[in-house]
Amino acid sequence: MKKEEENKELPTMEEVRKEMLDYLEDKYDEEFEMYNIEYAGWGNRNRENMLVYPKDRENDDRVFTLNRIYEDDGSIRYEDGYVGYVMEPIFVEKYEGIVKKYFPNSMVFASLLGPHVYPEELTIDSGYDEFKKYVDEKARLGAHIFAGIGDEDKAERLVKQMEEELKAEIEVGRFSFYGYTMEDYEKEILGKDKKYLIAKRKEFSIIEKESSWGDLNHDYIYEKEKNK
Repeated sequence: MKKEEENKELPTMEEVRKEMLDYLEDKYDEEFEMYNIEYAGWGNRNRENMLVYPKDRENDDRVFTLNRIYEDDGSIRYEDGYVGYVMEPIFVEKYEGIVKKYFPNSMVFASLLGPHVYPEELTIDSGYDEFKKYVDEKARLGAHIFAGIGDEDKAERLVKQMEEELKAEIEVGRFSFYGYTMEDYEKEILGKDKKYLIAKRKEFSIIEKESSWGDLNHDYIYEKEKNK
């Protein structure tokens, strides 16, 4: 579904911001705040790109994309990534659950790596299974994992088992695993933020493992199942 409007005169930047947020609020019946915006210009004459987030979010620094596209026929079309914003925590929880099963002493930073916008037919009411059908074709779920371990040989076996279970649950994914002695984990890793840990990830690690699987299907077109 497209939202089309007359495009006879160029709107002001303030009008663009308001119209974009109004569109989103009308569509989802909730309020949003702008994080930043890139206006149409010489490098991108037919598109405004805004990063936004729900006004009532708590303990969440994520944002999602809202695009305003000027079509050749003078109409305006919108596309957004709110469904991914809503669904991502469910995927992250499942990912973390698998990791914690094998490494209870771990910090997991997982996220859905693309796409930035989703088809109109895929909504926040579609449910996990229907959304996963799309994600399995078009997105990659990745993570940095920082874990405290005991015996190194046992830890390597557990990493392999964890990898196999992740592959069974997630069609296209990746992870970077870093294992530390429990002493270093508790002293140098536990409680630190993601930016710090990624910068220091190899300084104390005794086991490292990179894994990536699956291929994105860039030609995939989502079709909503009947009665969904």
